[in-house]
Amino acid sequence: MTAGLQALFEFLFKYRPAVFEQGDFAFGARWPLVVIALAGAAIAVPAIRSYARARAHSSPRDRAVLMGLRIAILLALVVFLLRPMLILNAAVSQRNFVGVLVDDSKSMQIADRAGRPRSEWVRGAVGGAPGALIASLRARFQVRLFHFSSKAERLD
Repeated sequence: MTAGLQALFEFLFKYRPAVFEQGDFAFGARWPLVVIALAGAAIAVPAIRSYARARAHSSPRDRAVLMGLRIAILLALVVFLLRPMLILNAAVSQRNFVGVLVDDSKSMQIADRAGRPRSEWVRGAVGGAPGALIASLRARFQVRLFHFSSKAERLD
């Protein structure tokens, strides 16, 4: 595709053609497609019949052009009502970063979870063997750990 056509495509559809190749095209209509198609047909049939009956000072070619324009507008309206959308993966595995903030202030030394301080539970969730939270985050993202109390610093 030439650069000019690619720029026009991007202007009309917001994304480059390469993005459409990676995504999935879908319709987000809330109604069943059959209902929308029937509504479109119910609108289109009288329009076609009205142009077939018109005979005044118009030629068959004029009526055909006007009928084609009206049908094109109605088809565009039906497509717009179907709410077309492009579904893309928002999170690309191992390319996105997640910052995890760990509170290490004095309040974390309060013993309120089964007589143990809050910081023990946080250490287990973040750094210990049962640290499933961080392990599941690391499976999809690059994780950066920070601790904070009066100021934030990065953990290794």
